[in-house]
Amino acid sequence: MARSTIGIYGVEMKGKGQELLPPHVAARDGDIDAIKSLIEKDGEGILSATDGDGWMPVHVAARVGQLDLLIFICEKFGTSSLNAPTRHGVTPAHLAARGGHMSVMNFLVGKLGSKILMARDEDGWTAAHSGARTGDLTMLKYIVETAGVIALADQGDGPTVLNVATQHGHTDAIKYLKAMAGGEQDESVTAVSHAAV
Repeated sequence: MARSTIGIYGVEMKGKGQELLPPHVAARDGDIDAIKSLIEKDGEGILSATDGDGWMPVHVAARVGQLDLLIFICEKFGTSSLNAPTRHGVTPAHLAARGGHMSVMNFLVGKLGSKILMARDEDGWTAAHSGARTGDLTMLKYIVETAGVIALADQGDGPTVLNVATQHGHTDAIKYLKAMAGGEQDESVTAVSHAAV
């Protein structure tokens, strides 16, 4: 199984042999003026520049909660730019969930629809897995209320959302996820509680 790339961005990546590219630094810092200057100097392609994990500035902005920068990117380049995956299939929705950035998640869902909450990375993770990793109960509830309990369904190709919350010891998230699995009769979500029972 491939490693998850939903790591903490905003920390210098020197330990991985990577340097942050100028548009990634500007995205991390939410510096729209710097992004505009880079576009003026180097062209619009700078927003497609990728680092070693295939992260573009939109991924960095989503991970660290830079909503104004995401709005700028959307206005300049359209909504499809908000759903670009990394080379590992991680989307801005995964990253917003991992970072606990509700305003970013609301914006992404508002522009792209709830289907983005169901997108899976190469490890089979959805935004719900990302929220479970950090134990973000508010994010998990939002995902279920927005996409339905099916967002917690096991696809058989990786850990369940409940597995992830359990592995990281997030008791409130575990209780919520067990309650959601117990209250749902649909067979597609019975595996949500399979590993933690």
